[in-house]
Amino acid sequence: MHGTGKSSFCGQLCSNSKWEHLVASELLKWTEYSEESANKKVKCISETQVRLMQGIERRCVKGGAYLLDGHYTLLDNEYQVTRIEVEVFAAINPSALLLKTECLEIVWDRLKARDERTYPKEIIDQMLIEEYEYSQELAQHLGVPHIEINSRNYDEVISKIAQLS
Repeated sequence: MHGTGKSSFCGQLCSNSKWEHLVASELLKWTEYSEESANKKVKCISETQVRLMQGIERRCVKGGAYLLDGHYTLLDNEYQVTRIEVEVFAAINPSALLLKTECLEIVWDRLKARDERTYPKEIIDQMLIEEYEYSQELAQHLGVPHIEINSRNYDEVISKIAQLS
């Protein structure tokens, strides 16, 4: 979810590990794809996922250790929360799924400050709920651990992730 602090967490985690921090929007070259890079709406979600997979193929080497900083859901052109297809996650073949959680008010404030626009709280709340539920479903479907990250469990999460490497 945008504004939860996942990029900060991923960067912090990877700075002290063998994991390389990969940012999905950089791999799919979001600034080239979107007319306005701060815009959270996605014209064609399936097209962005093809671009993401191409970026992963270009960047990753077999045997490498990567932490992919991305999303489980996206906003389509009509501000509908849309799940990224299961096949995308199956192709990525993750060792675990991590979800950075944060409360609605903090996410809303961060997005307002960062993007200089106000998103309806209902949409943010819906996306927070959907990301949480879908990430759990995906982890179960893929047979991998689901690790929730919040401001109170950073050390515990870092320990769990260290066991994955």
